[in-house]
Amino acid sequence: MFEVKFPSVGESITTGVLGLWSKQAGEYVHAGDSIGEIETDKVTSEVFAEVSGAFTPSVAEGDEIEVGQVIGTIDESAEAPAASEKPAAEPVPETKAPAPASKGGAGITHDDRQGKEAAPAPAATSAGPQVDKVATMSPAVRTLVEEHGLDPAAITASGKGGRLLKSDVLTAVAEGKKLNVAVASGGVSNGAPVPAGTTGERTTRKKMTPLRKRIAQRLVSAQQEAALLTTFNEVDMSSVMRLRKQFQDRFVAKHEIKLGFMSFFVKAVIYALK
Repeated sequence: MFEVKFPSVGESITTGVLGLWSKQAGEYVHAGDSIGEIETDKVTSEVFAEVSGAFTPSVAEGDEIEVGQVIGTIDESAEAPAASEKPAAEPVPETKAPAPASKGGAGITHDDRQGKEAAPAPAATSAGPQVDKVATMSPAVRTLVEEHGLDPAAITASGKGGRLLKSDVLTAVAEGKKLNVAVASGGVSNGAPVPAGTTGERTTRKKMTPLRKRIAQRLVSAQQEAALLTTFNEVDMSSVMRLRKQFQDRFVAKHEIKLGFMSFFVKAVIYALK
């Protein structure tokens, strides 16, 4: 039984939080596969399987762990599953092939059949990863989905292999806000339902990630330790005001410019420097 431990990610990092597991309990993993993500106060790093076998997690998502702690085990004696899943997926287009064939009786439409057979393929592949969207979401994407109360299965994924990206969630949030504005103004024309979790004000309380916690600590310490003050120096300018008023007309007639206060400030600085 091979033990999966929290690897060292830096000298100053001693603890972290298990963000998510990429593999489920009992699932067979190969050496080099990513099995989970660990969040620290500086970086989010992936944990990779060093050996092949059946994976069993020892800690739950969101638990705080220490460097060197055993977070899971891999049973190297477990046999790899038979590669029977891929052939089962291949006959799917073949079963749908007779449907377009019944529409056109000519044998020349063989190429057209291939084009029509390929059309249902994206629907099948898009339906397949729907279950994997939640399991393959990164911590940042998972946070966005939970904050806005969105359903991952209802969001169109543009990532590789049906993976949900941060841009996909932001697009869904933007569309939900536009729909809310239309509902508030009474301008919904298509009768489209408002997505759940996008209406009204709400508050969500959740445990802070190590990175957010460290940022909050730095902000609070900056407010407590930094000197935030303003200094005022008052000067009696009554004599300068009288002198400026006395010579203002004569100064403008001679130099064609008004006598400002900067001349007096410069004169005072010269005397101070001397």
